[in-house]
Amino acid sequence: INDIIFHRALDSLPSDIRRAYKTNTRRLEFGKDRECSSGVEWLYKDLEFTPKDGAIVVHSPKLKSGAGDGRYSGKFYCTLLPMSRALEYILVDSLPKAA
Repeated sequence: INDIIFHRALDSLPSDIRRAYKTNTRRLEFGKDRECSSGVEWLYKDLEFTPKDGAIVVHSPKLKSGAGDGRYSGKFYCTLLPMSRALEYILVDSLPKAA
């Protein structure tokens, strides 16, 4: 889902910005989600942005609740990349750092 959000953000920008992102920047990639062991951990865990081989890899915290009769049973929770954060990355954070 985060990859879809990111590409929708990229597609919403003018073609010259999309072209510049694809050629002159640190790419954003999406890694495996990171399992949380409790709801409290999931609530306080943020998206992880990790540098790797000239790109930035994003990992989302996720939580699967067990089956049962409780209010939160059988649910899947995953932190999503907000469209605003995707745009910020494309327009600002992905740019090469000045020497």
